[in-house]
Amino acid sequence: MRAIRMNEQHQEQNYPNKAQQLATFYQNYIHAFSAASVPAVAKCYQLPCVLSTPDKVLVLDSEQGFNQEFSGIFAMLAEHNITGFKASNASYQHINETLSLVKIDWRFYDQANNLFSEFSAIYHLSYQQEAYRIINVISHDMCQLADLAHELTLIPSANDTNNSANDINNKETDK
Repeated sequence: MRAIRMNEQHQEQNYPNKAQQLATFYQNYIHAFSAASVPAVAKCYQLPCVLSTPDKVLVLDSEQGFNQEFSGIFAMLAEHNITGFKASNASYQHINETLSLVKIDWRFYDQANNLFSEFSAIYHLSYQQEAYRIINVISHDMCQLADLAHELTLIPSANDTNNSANDINNKETDK
């Protein structure tokens, strides 16, 4: 166990700015998602990319396919009156200089602040030309995923409208 922790510390020392870059990346991603902006969300993904849920696996290899899928996601959220979400328990781990994993627990709430959906997502991110891009997302029930090596602090943007359901704290207080 000590060897694993020392390796994680060494790994973190090799990528000192990447934790802040990941936090900024996810701040932008969360803001784009909360605005239901397909073009802004698209800037966070690399094509081709894979979206995997317990129900389906999609390979999105064109801008048109990406736009259609995320327009559908945002339409479904609007149809169910989803007005807020909570991103929490974020953690990350660098695999190497160009590949990282991020895990985030998500909860989506309707306008009455009732829980609509909750799941964990593991993101595989590519790091090229000083920028992160999502290449793969795997969503599962929350209970199935352990935290990764390092905590990732999610900081809401000053532009975000934060109602009680859109509380983007790293660790939830009710746990």
